[in-house]
Amino acid sequence: MKQYNNVWGVALILIGLFVAFFGNHMLNATIYIFVTLAVFCIGCMLFYNMFLQNSNKNWIQWTIVIGVFVGANMAGAALVKYRKWGITVLAAWGGIMLGLLITSTFVVGSNATYWAIVMGCCFGAAFLVLIAEKKIVMLLTSFAGAYAIVRGISLYAGGYPNET
Repeated sequence: MKQYNNVWGVALILIGLFVAFFGNHMLNATIYIFVTLAVFCIGCMLFYNMFLQNSNKNWIQWTIVIGVFVGANMAGAALVKYRKWGITVLAAWGGIMLGLLITSTFVVGSNATYWAIVMGCCFGAAFLVLIAEKKIVMLLTSFAGAYAIVRGISLYAGGYPNET
């Protein structure tokens, strides 16, 4: 993210504006965007940490990135097709971002506490969306959009702590 922060900054701001203002009205697009983004980020981090740390060949890295991107798009399309699962995953992702915001705000030092807060928010949001879907989706799309806007701006302004 550091190497391409200009591209990520613009992308996060644009995605954040779309989701914050139109996320509840265009829920299928919101599900697709966030599932694809989440699977892409998680997949790239996993492949990098497990296989690519010692690889200096750019073609291998770009092949993995393109493969993960294709897989992420397929996951996004699948969860749009199964909308109830997509909404649950969207709520879980919003809960993860809420947990990251809480741990960053209160500078949680303990690794166990950090993950307990993040996963608690994740499962709590996923459970709440099953009870009160419309209100929770409205809350989480506005929160996720606002978070993406601020995170995109922070890539240009600097000084925002890294969530991980």
